[in-house]
Amino acid sequence: MAQGAYFNFELIGGAELDKALMMIEDVGTQKNVLKAAMRKALKPVAERARQLVPVDDGDLRDSIVVSPSITKTQRKFAERTGQPTMYVGTAWPTAHLVEFGTGPRQVKVRQKKVLAEGG
Repeated sequence: MAQGAYFNFELIGGAELDKALMMIEDVGTQKNVLKAAMRKALKPVAERARQLVPVDDGDLRDSIVVSPSITKTQRKFAERTGQPTMYVGTAWPTAHLVEFGTGPRQVKVRQKKVLAEGG
């Protein structure tokens, strides 16, 4: 997604989920149920991302996951809320280049001596 781009979504069943969570006494179980619901809700987002990503050998496509964790570098930019959080993305090292592009490049040819074939 391009920097500064946004998307909208409609949350259906949030009030019912909140009410059901409040019926669970154990806070740890509440968080686990919430994370499972979030993971299930984000599966279509991950699947759509896999459909849209350019495919060379499929490694980037196959690395798109729904996960409660992100890489150390991604954590620098993540907002800390203290709430259970789930992410859709990849830890593929060159994913940012595919997502945001690399921009135009200009190759400069330098005149240098070149070794001839055979030494």
